[in-house]
Amino acid sequence: MTTDQHVSEITAWPVEEQLAIVRAVWERLPECTSTTDTAKIKAELDRRMERYRADSSSALTLGELKAKRTARS
Repeated sequence: MTTDQHVSEITAWPVEEQLAIVRAVWERLPECTSTTDTAKIKAELDRRMERYRADSSSALTLGELKAKRTARS
């Protein structure tokens, strides 16, 4: 299976499951590959997840995000 096929499959999952995959992969990356403070990034991801859990209506679909980005251009 190609990377694009994996991504297509995963993006069909619920957002919470997608985020769990992102976290799991992120935590398994070797520390030497990171040039930023991983603790700060983890804290930001946790903050964003809590915000999403408190009000999931603020989340955008990928299509909405792309449209928003295109509109800014």
